Amino acid sequence: MRTQPLTSVVLFSFLLMFLCPVTLWAEGRIAEYEAATGLSQGEHYYLGHNVRTDRTWNKVSTANFLLPGAMLSWGTKVLIKKIDRNYLVFTVLETKKDYRLVFHRRTIQAKKLKFHLSHVFVADKAKVKARHAVLSELDKDGVYEGVAKVGMSRPGVLMALGYPPEYVTPDPMKAREWIYWLNRLQKQYITFNRQGRVSLIR
Repeated sequence: MRTQPLTSVVLFSFLLMFLCPVTLWAEGRIAEYEAATGLSQGEHYYLGHNVRTDRTWNKVSTANFLLPGAMLSWGTKVLIKKIDRNYLVFTVLETKKDYRLVFHRRTIQAKKLKFHLSHVFVADKAKVKARHAVLSELDKDGVYEGVAKVGMSRPGVLMALGYPPEYVTPDPMKAREWIYWLNRLQKQYITFNRQGRVSLIR
């Protein structure tokens, strides 16, 4: 019987010792990131509200900048392709296009990352459709156009624009004024009346 050369055995053993800890370390990091985000890498989800994206870089931020141009509509089916420490990558299944969602540092500092992402990515599309179904016609118009309009309800604005940055508006269902960023310099203020309807946009 032919015996395997000693050098090959030693080399194989060395590679096995070297690669296994790396694999276990990588799996441990993924589990850590999944726990921090409340999402699972490789799983499918549906967008819980409209999402504005940077048309040039296909980038999104948890600061939820209301960027002009490209918008992904609520209910869009996506795949969480990768979760990392400061961002995740998701793929829109219909277009096969990848987007990077960056975790804004102030979202992380406010310990609102999992809360924020739970509204962006929803496992059950039926729940999203049910929320949309009970909206008023005015709300549905705003959601369709991806804008806030005077007279819209809080749930309608949330589906149209997404949540305002949580580190500025920690409890949007109670706040009278929501603040969004149009970009890194300009803001948009949405004021609600006592009936919970938009009364002013500036």
